[in-house]
Amino acid sequence: MVLLGGGGVVALIYALDDKPSTTVVAYPEATKIPTEPATEPAPEETTPEPSPEESTTPAEEPSETPSTTTQGKPLTVEEFGADWNFRLGETAFQAERVGGWRHDTCGPLDGKNKPLSKNDCDHGVLMAYSGYGGKIKANVVLLAFPDEEQAKAALKGIAVDSNTTIRWRMDLLHKDFAYGKIRYNSTGRYVVATVVTGAQAEKTRAERFHRYLQTDFEGVFVFRG
Repeated sequence: MVLLGGGGVVALIYALDDKPSTTVVAYPEATKIPTEPATEPAPEETTPEPSPEESTTPAEEPSETPSTTTQGKPLTVEEFGADWNFRLGETAFQAERVGGWRHDTCGPLDGKNKPLSKNDCDHGVLMAYSGYGGKIKANVVLLAFPDEEQAKAALKGIAVDSNTTIRWRMDLLHKDFAYGKIRYNSTGRYVVATVVTGAQAEKTRAERFHRYLQTDFEGVFVFRG
Protein backbone atom coordinates (compact mmCIF):
# COMPACT_ATOMS: atom_id res chain seq x y z
CA MET A 1 0.00 0.00 0.00
CA VAL A 2 1.40 3.38 -0.96
CA LEU A 3 0.73 5.87 1.82
CA LEU A 4 -0.24 8.55 -0.68
CA GLY A 5 -3.36 8.16 -2.73
CA GLY A 6 -1.68 8.83 -6.07
CA GLY A 7 1.41 7.21 -7.55
CA GLY A 8 2.14 10.31 -9.61
CA VAL A 9 2.52 12.40 -6.48
CA VAL A 10 4.78 9.77 -4.94
CA ALA A 11 6.98 9.87 -8.04
CA LEU A 12 7.14 13.66 -7.87
CA ILE A 13 8.15 13.67 -4.22
CA TYR A 14 10.69 10.96 -4.96
CA ALA A 15 12.30 13.16 -7.60
CA LEU A 16 12.35 16.16 -5.27
CA ASP A 17 13.89 14.04 -2.50
CA ASP A 18 17.31 14.12 -4.17
CA LYS A 19 18.14 17.64 -2.99
CA PRO A 20 20.57 19.01 -0.36
CA SER A 21 18.00 19.16 2.44
CA THR A 22 17.64 15.39 2.30
CA THR A 23 21.28 14.44 1.82
CA VAL A 24 21.96 11.05 3.35
CA VAL A 25 24.03 11.08 6.52
CA ALA A 26 26.67 8.48 7.38
CA TYR A 27 25.58 6.34 10.30
CA PRO A 28 28.70 4.78 11.85
CA GLU A 29 28.15 5.81 15.48
CA ALA A 30 24.39 5.46 15.81
CA THR A 31 24.46 2.21 17.77
CA LYS A 32 26.11 4.06 20.68
CA ILE A 33 23.18 6.42 21.30
CA PRO A 34 21.13 5.60 24.42
CA THR A 35 17.33 5.47 24.21
CA GLU A 36 15.54 7.69 26.70
CA PRO A 37 12.35 6.45 28.38
CA ALA A 38 9.16 8.23 27.37
CA THR A 39 7.40 10.55 29.79
CA GLU A 40 3.93 9.18 29.01
CA PRO A 41 2.50 6.41 31.23
CA ALA A 42 3.01 2.89 29.93
CA PRO A 43 0.02 0.55 29.42
CA GLU A 44 -0.68 -2.04 32.11
CA GLU A 45 1.36 -5.20 31.78
CA THR A 46 1.50 -8.52 33.56
CA THR A 47 5.24 -8.26 34.17
CA PRO A 48 6.84 -5.70 36.51
CA GLU A 49 7.91 -2.42 34.96
CA PRO A 50 11.62 -1.45 35.22
CA SER A 51 12.45 1.64 37.21
CA PRO A 52 13.14 4.90 35.27
CA GLU A 53 16.84 4.46 36.00
CA GLU A 54 16.86 0.96 34.48
CA SER A 55 14.56 1.53 31.51
CA THR A 56 16.24 2.05 28.13
CA THR A 57 13.18 1.91 25.85
CA PRO A 58 10.32 4.40 25.49
CA ALA A 59 6.97 3.44 26.97
CA GLU A 60 4.20 2.82 24.46
CA GLU A 61 1.65 5.59 24.41
CA PRO A 62 -1.86 4.16 24.89
CA SER A 63 -3.80 7.40 24.44
CA GLU A 64 -4.24 9.77 21.55
CA THR A 65 -4.38 13.10 23.36
CA PRO A 66 -5.16 15.91 20.91
CA SER A 67 -2.44 18.47 20.29
CA THR A 68 -2.87 21.75 22.14
CA THR A 69 -0.56 23.94 20.05
CA THR A 70 -0.87 22.63 16.51
CA GLN A 71 -3.74 22.70 14.09
CA GLY A 72 -5.29 19.63 12.52
CA LYS A 73 -5.52 16.11 13.87
CA PRO A 74 -2.62 14.75 15.93
CA LEU A 75 -0.28 12.08 14.61
CA THR A 76 -0.97 8.52 15.72
CA VAL A 77 0.72 5.19 15.06
CA GLU A 78 -2.53 3.73 13.75
CA GLU A 79 -2.80 6.35 11.01
CA PHE A 80 0.07 4.76 9.10
CA GLY A 81 -1.09 1.15 9.11
CA ALA A 82 0.42 -1.97 10.62
CA ASP A 83 3.08 -2.65 7.97
CA TRP A 84 4.77 -0.78 5.14
CA ASN A 85 3.76 -2.28 1.80
CA PHE A 86 4.88 -0.05 -1.03
CA ARG A 87 4.22 -0.57 -4.73
CA LEU A 88 4.77 1.88 -7.59
CA GLY A 89 4.83 0.28 -11.02
CA GLU A 90 7.32 -2.57 -10.84
CA THR A 91 8.93 -1.24 -7.67
CA ALA A 92 7.79 -2.90 -4.46
CA PHE A 93 9.02 -3.05 -0.87
CA GLN A 94 7.59 -4.72 2.22
CA ALA A 95 8.41 -4.37 5.91
CA GLU A 96 6.61 -5.45 9.07
CA ARG A 97 6.00 -2.87 11.76
CA VAL A 98 7.59 -4.28 14.90
CA GLY A 99 6.91 -1.35 17.20
CA GLY A 100 5.15 1.99 17.39
CA TRP A 101 5.19 4.78 19.97
CA ARG A 102 3.24 8.00 20.10
CA HIS A 103 4.48 10.75 22.44
CA ASP A 104 2.44 13.71 23.68
CA THR A 105 5.66 15.72 23.75
CA CYS A 106 8.84 15.49 21.68
CA GLY A 107 11.07 15.13 24.74
CA PRO A 108 11.62 11.37 24.38
CA LEU A 109 12.78 11.90 20.78
CA ASP A 110 14.89 15.02 21.38
CA GLY A 111 18.64 14.45 21.37
CA LYS A 112 21.82 16.50 21.56
CA ASN A 113 21.32 20.31 21.59
CA LYS A 114 17.52 19.78 21.82
CA PRO A 115 16.60 20.98 18.30
CA LEU A 116 13.01 19.78 18.75
CA SER A 117 12.15 21.48 22.03
CA LYS A 118 13.99 24.65 21.00
CA ASN A 119 11.57 24.94 18.09
CA ASP A 120 8.40 24.07 20.01
CA CYS A 121 7.94 20.56 18.64
CA ASP A 122 4.47 19.57 19.79
CA HIS A 123 4.36 15.78 19.60
CA GLY A 124 5.88 12.90 17.69
CA VAL A 125 5.62 9.32 16.54
CA LEU A 126 8.35 6.72 16.20
CA MET A 127 7.77 3.47 14.31
CA ALA A 128 10.16 0.57 13.78
CA TYR A 129 10.12 -1.81 10.80
CA SER A 130 11.85 -5.03 9.83
CA GLY A 131 11.89 -6.59 6.36
CA TYR A 132 13.43 -9.35 4.29
CA GLY A 133 13.96 -11.76 7.13
CA GLY A 134 15.31 -9.04 9.39
CA LYS A 135 18.06 -8.13 6.94
CA ILE A 136 16.68 -4.58 6.56
CA LYS A 137 15.57 -2.61 9.62
CA ALA A 138 14.24 0.92 9.89
CA ASN A 139 13.09 3.64 12.26
CA VAL A 140 10.64 6.31 11.10
CA VAL A 141 10.28 9.48 13.20
CA LEU A 142 7.44 11.91 12.48
CA LEU A 143 7.36 15.26 14.27
CA ALA A 144 4.63 17.93 14.39
CA PHE A 145 5.44 21.62 14.85
CA PRO A 146 3.20 24.69 15.20
CA ASP A 147 4.18 26.01 11.77
CA GLU A 148 6.40 25.49 8.75
CA GLU A 149 9.09 27.94 9.88
CA GLN A 150 9.65 26.09 13.15
CA ALA A 151 9.80 22.76 11.34
CA LYS A 152 12.49 24.12 9.01
CA ALA A 153 14.43 25.56 11.94
CA ALA A 154 14.32 22.20 13.71
CA LEU A 155 15.55 20.52 10.54
CA LYS A 156 18.64 22.71 10.56
CA GLY A 157 19.30 21.66 14.15
CA ILE A 158 18.83 17.99 13.29
CA ALA A 159 21.25 18.34 10.38
CA VAL A 160 24.11 19.28 12.72
CA ASP A 161 24.44 15.57 13.55
CA SER A 162 21.37 13.46 12.88
CA ASN A 163 23.02 10.53 14.67
CA THR A 164 22.65 12.33 18.00
CA THR A 165 20.06 15.10 17.57
CA ILE A 166 17.25 12.53 17.37
CA ARG A 167 16.89 9.63 19.78
CA TRP A 168 16.39 6.46 17.76
CA ARG A 169 15.28 2.99 18.89
CA MET A 170 18.76 1.49 18.65
CA ASP A 171 17.64 -1.91 19.93
CA LEU A 172 15.47 -2.28 16.80
CA LEU A 173 18.29 -1.59 14.32
CA HIS A 174 21.35 -3.64 13.39
CA LYS A 175 24.46 -3.28 15.52
CA ASP A 176 26.59 -4.37 12.57
CA PHE A 177 25.55 -3.40 9.06
CA ALA A 178 26.75 -2.99 5.50
CA TYR A 179 24.31 -0.13 4.80
CA GLY A 180 23.39 2.45 7.42
CA LYS A 181 22.20 5.99 6.73
CA ILE A 182 19.82 8.67 7.92
CA ARG A 183 17.55 10.82 5.78
CA TYR A 184 15.48 13.78 6.93
CA ASN A 185 13.32 16.55 5.51
CA SER A 186 10.44 18.87 6.39
CA THR A 187 7.09 19.07 4.66
CA GLY A 188 4.87 21.90 5.84
CA ARG A 189 4.85 21.88 9.64
CA TYR A 190 6.11 18.31 9.86
CA VAL A 191 9.57 16.75 9.92
CA VAL A 192 10.17 13.23 8.63
CA ALA A 193 13.39 11.46 9.62
CA THR A 194 14.28 7.87 8.78
CA VAL A 195 17.20 5.59 9.49
CA VAL A 196 17.75 2.28 7.71
CA THR A 197 20.34 -0.40 8.39
CA GLY A 198 20.93 -3.36 6.09
CA ALA A 199 22.95 -6.55 6.28
CA GLN A 200 25.53 -7.31 3.59
CA ALA A 201 23.10 -9.57 1.71
CA GLU A 202 20.63 -6.66 1.31
CA LYS A 203 23.04 -3.71 1.01
CA THR A 204 21.90 -2.67 -2.48
CA ARG A 205 18.20 -3.12 -1.78
CA ALA A 206 18.51 -1.29 1.55
CA GLU A 207 19.61 1.91 -0.18
CA ARG A 208 16.63 1.90 -2.54
CA PHE A 209 14.29 0.79 0.27
CA HIS A 210 15.45 3.80 2.28
CA ARG A 211 14.87 6.34 -0.48
CA TYR A 212 11.33 5.13 -1.09
CA LEU A 213 10.56 4.83 2.63
CA GLN A 214 11.56 8.46 3.25
CA THR A 215 9.74 9.67 0.17
CA ASP A 216 6.54 7.80 0.91
CA PHE A 217 6.26 9.19 4.43
CA GLU A 218 7.12 12.70 3.26
CA GLY A 219 4.34 12.42 0.71
CA VAL A 220 1.73 11.91 3.43
CA PHE A 221 2.22 15.46 4.63
CA VAL A 222 1.82 17.15 1.26
CA PHE A 223 -1.96 17.07 1.83
CA ARG A 224 -2.15 16.82 5.62
CA GLY A 225 -3.00 19.93 7.64
